[in-house]
Amino acid sequence: MESKIAIDEPGSFLLLNGDEAVARGAIEACVKVAASYPGTPATEILETLAEVAKIFGIHAEWSVNEIVAMEVAAGTSMASARAIVSMKHVGLNVAADAAMTLAYTGVDGGMVIAVCDDPSMHSSQNEQDTRYFAVHSNLPLLDAANPQEALDMTREAFEISEELKLPIIVRLTTRVAHGKARVKIKEITKISRKTEFDKNSARWVMVPSNAMKQHRVLKERLEKATELANSSKFNVIEDNGKEIGIIGSGIGYYYARSILDTSQFSWLKLGFVYPFPTEVVK
Repeated sequence: MESKIAIDEPGSFLLLNGDEAVARGAIEACVKVAASYPGTPATEILETLAEVAKIFGIHAEWSVNEIVAMEVAAGTSMASARAIVSMKHVGLNVAADAAMTLAYTGVDGGMVIAVCDDPSMHSSQNEQDTRYFAVHSNLPLLDAANPQEALDMTREAFEISEELKLPIIVRLTTRVAHGKARVKIKEITKISRKTEFDKNSARWVMVPSNAMKQHRVLKERLEKATELANSSKFNVIEDNGKEIGIIGSGIGYYYARSILDTSQFSWLKLGFVYPFPTEVVK
């Protein structure tokens, strides 16, 4: 029986949790390599991709740890193909060394880093907020608030990644990763491109002399990323003409709307969170 995640009927709806939606977004974006190290609430991302790997010609692997998974995806992207790596928040600590340097080397093929945070520690030893890691690492971040956004942001993140030549973090939290919702799917795109590795060591080998040059390149890319954040469709204003406005991101935004009379406030939902969209907030 064909997995529901492989259905190619654009405009139809599937009942998906956030992890499955991330996987579907990657499939629609023609991902070629998926790597992960298992950890709740992120495990189902690779499990879902592995179900249909043969159908779509995806190399899906459980790596020995998160940094290896990060480097498998990075190597794929450096050769111009699209890749996704997934892990939970504490796993990002293990992969941090590779992630930090990827901001300097950049990427060629789109690369998405899907990270599932675990507020309230449902299955984790601590709480961490990956939005701060985005600031720390200088990697753009999209914050998904529901399964539909998880799909749409993942799909869009590959495009943003190739435009900026940077990996893009897509953040979920436990309630988004494991909550199910009706999700509208889109066309499964087919991308045919030659995969080859540019052996320009000045770009890929971050000895200090190269890193200093790439740091300037990174700052230029972040300026472009800031422009994208300020014009992003994932940052949504609902102006009800009220004196009090509420700004939120992720599922916390919907928690606020569920307990308040929405008509008594104006609202700003932030989806493209880093670089921070200062102009939108103003």
